[in-house]
Amino acid sequence: MSVKAVNGLREVLVLVESFDGPSAIHRAAELEAAERQVAAYADELLEVTESTEVQRLLAGAVKALQVARKAGHTHQRTPLTRPVSQARFALKLGSAAGGLRLALEELDPDHPLPPPPFGKDSR
Repeated sequence: MSVKAVNGLREVLVLVESFDGPSAIHRAAELEAAERQVAAYADELLEVTESTEVQRLLAGAVKALQVARKAGHTHQRTPLTRPVSQARFALKLGSAAGGLRLALEELDPDHPLPPPPFGKDSR
């Protein structure tokens, strides 16, 4: 296990989970760096782990981040599709966070993750 990769993936997860609420879609450009980081950590982990499940989860997270970022750009360009873009953005961010969480649980089972912040009461 690469400690650097695991810690990096944890940081990306924190970033992804910080996208909370409808206004978060305006931060979609931040996801491009997260995509690159996850892909780089997946490459790094490919050399130290033989788990195809982890690679599949990380590849899915990268794809979900790409789609979320594109939904954010569509939200800016096309006012008529904003409700759909918003829903797609939230769905894909949740998919990316789930993939990252599952990969981290498999990579580092001795250090459990805190519960996800999604669905928290904002009052």
